[in-house]
Amino acid sequence: AAGLTDDTLQAYSQRFIIGRVLSVGMALCLVAFVYRLTLDEFGHRAALFAMLVSITVLPLSYYAKTANLDVPYLFWLTASWLFYVRAVRTGSVRSGCLFAATAAAAIATKDQAYGFFVLPAVQLAVEAFWRGDDERSRSFPSRRAFAAMAAVFSIVLLATGKTGITWGP
Repeated sequence: AAGLTDDTLQAYSQRFIIGRVLSVGMALCLVAFVYRLTLDEFGHRAALFAMLVSITVLPLSYYAKTANLDVPYLFWLTASWLFYVRAVRTGSVRSGCLFAATAAAAIATKDQAYGFFVLPAVQLAVEAFWRGDDERSRSFPSRRAFAAMAAVFSIVLLATGKTGITWGP
């Protein structure tokens, strides 16, 4: 109805502008995520410094104004780190599931992102399945929380179609 799928110069221009606005918005949110993550861990001065450094990083300063996948991938990656730290710190299943969802979104955006999630996944699996009974009661995640996180991760990957599974001929 909006005419965005039409193959005209006007439709292409609208899609290009929408992509640029979305990319700039994600870049601004990425800087906010960096600030919040650093604030929670190291305080206000370090958070300001991290925010200033992240503004000057090449993918953010160069690609934020273009409509490509670098800034969205970094956006989802940084959001996942924020939720990972919150989940491990507080033991929140909600933060753990948000970590799983944003990790899947990062991988769906750019396949190379999986490399950032191999060790956290191993660490969470060890915490959930290979700790002693006395240690397991104090650690995050529980087996149930780990199963919920795995389900959220799988559902997001299935919803994006980035599973690597071929459904047809």
